Amino acid sequence: MSEKLKQAKRRMAKRRKDVNVKYGQADLKQSYFGIKSCVLAFLSLAIVVGTVWIAFTSDGVSIGIAGGLGILAIIFTIVGIRDGIRGLKEKDRKKWSCRVGIVSCILILLVLIFIFLRGL
Repeated sequence: MSEKLKQAKRRMAKRRKDVNVKYGQADLKQSYFGIKSCVLAFLSLAIVVGTVWIAFTSDGVSIGIAGGLGILAIIFTIVGIRDGIRGLKEKDRKKWSCRVGIVSCILILLVLIFIFLRGL
């Protein structure tokens, strides 16, 4: 009887070891829309840096390209903010990427608004 009990305990310990969860709950994944918001923030930041670089290297000749890319960056940041808010509404997901995406998109949008208002 004690041998069967020992075998049962070993099986239970092996099962607990095989399951990679904490306190019986599965690990949460990052929110899909939060990741998308972070990617859009990175893309809009890359566009802003590229636009500033183009404006400085071309001595003001590429006004149309810089303006068009600036508008594209604004669109990316607005979509990033929207996706970050959507990600906050997802259930059973981590919300860290949503918060980072929203904050970074808002900061980039404020910088772009400042650049456009300063340029007028």
